[in-house]
Amino acid sequence: MRNTVHLGFLQRIRRVVVFSVSLASLLGTGSAHAEPLGPYSGRWALLQVTTTVANVPVIGRVYATTTAVSIHSLKQRGERLKGKGRICKLELDSGSSFVRTILPQALRGALPPPRVNGRLIEKDGVMTFTQARQTIVLGAKLERLETDPLPSVISDPRIYDQDEDGHPGVTVNVRGIVNGDIRVVQRTWTELVAKRVTSDRIEGALRFGNEQVVLEATSSMLSSPPAAAPELARSHFRLVRLDASASCSTAVAATLDPE
Repeated sequence: MRNTVHLGFLQRIRRVVVFSVSLASLLGTGSAHAEPLGPYSGRWALLQVTTTVANVPVIGRVYATTTAVSIHSLKQRGERLKGKGRICKLELDSGSSFVRTILPQALRGALPPPRVNGRLIEKDGVMTFTQARQTIVLGAKLERLETDPLPSVISDPRIYDQDEDGHPGVTVNVRGIVNGDIRVVQRTWTELVAKRVTSDRIEGALRFGNEQVVLEATSSMLSSPPAAAPELARSHFRLVRLDASASCSTAVAATLDPE
């Protein structure tokens, strides 16, 4: 979810905050028949880093980054590598010292559990990993997740209080030079592509898109976000194999280590 806040100088900071929850919902389906488990089965940590860029008056280009780490029990059957997970770390950096974007605990608890559902392909002695586009929608129930337009008014019956805080959509807090809450609906999609895979490490490009509608805001300074574009050169993912008993703290340390 991305929202940029601009106050001029007090009106010129209004576009500084870019909020995004690009945490992938990596959904999969069950296997029809039980093939033997492959060598990539086991416990893995998944790091996803997504960055957007916005041009902010006076300040210039502002890069906002979301970092998400989850821990998964993955099974490989044939080419397919998949499994459920749970979120270990979710951190937002708005790219400016003027404001902070905060995910309330209610919203964190409402996020769908992360899943991996990718494909391992070996060709000419090189193993690659790809995960097709995965889409999640927060704050609204759509028949066609990928194509239905997001609701833009609170009276739209597709909107619901997903984080159960008494407000439509999901609520995000903004603190700093401007304070307030925004209620939003959001659609996020991700694709993962790793061109080379080792037995205990898979890393590569993360492609993503965000679409968001602000339903209401407690401050008028938060109600009209400017456009923020994906910065793919600064976005990536990493899967790292862990010991079978590894914890969330181990997952965070393993995925944030560049080596």
